[in-house]
Amino acid sequence: MLSLKELVLVFIIAAAIFKLAKPIALLFSAEKDFLRRRNAWFVLTAAAFIAPNFWLFAIVAVPTLIVTGRKDSNPAALYLLLLQVIPSIPINVPMPGLSRLIEVDNYMLLALFVMLPAALRLRRSKDRGGIRGAKSMDVMLLSYGLLTAFLYLHPEISRGVLSAFTFTDALRRTIRRTAIQSSHNGDCDRHAIGQDVEHRRSIPGLPDDLLEIRA
Repeated sequence: MLSLKELVLVFIIAAAIFKLAKPIALLFSAEKDFLRRRNAWFVLTAAAFIAPNFWLFAIVAVPTLIVTGRKDSNPAALYLLLLQVIPSIPINVPMPGLSRLIEVDNYMLLALFVMLPAALRLRRSKDRGGIRGAKSMDVMLLSYGLLTAFLYLHPEISRGVLSAFTFTDALRRTIRRTAIQSSHNGDCDRHAIGQDVEHRRSIPGLPDDLLEIRA
């Protein structure tokens, strides 16, 4: 937990920046939206400074995001403004038998409590001009999400975690094992050559040119 002196300093700098940016922001958004986004930024920043851990921060952040996102006419702008309000430091959610189930951070809170409700409101809205059913790009994006989820949930019981055993991971393992096997075979070959040379040297009267071994 940081000190109040640092919080006050951050608030002074942020207030000056918001004041300078307000005329430009009002060219693209309503004043009420700008003020709500600014106030949400201040609330989340104060919570991040005061809360001793992420879960107490989330207790303040979740209702703030829900209320602000519900009233905002452009939730995507709210999402972008609050995206870096705190650094993304993933917090593990434990699960019995595994080291963790998922990782939670500020990005997930914004996605769950700002963007997801906005998407659901668009689906229920009578004016669905922006939603015309699933297109090919939507299908590909959904397929990629399902593939990523499947690869993430691929279990490695021996390690006790949900591990992403991806193609690149398999390639890395193959290269590593190939290098180890190649090194082992090279050591065996050098050992065999050394034994052959010692055997030839033990033969009396053998010419020196026959002692040379070419791989």
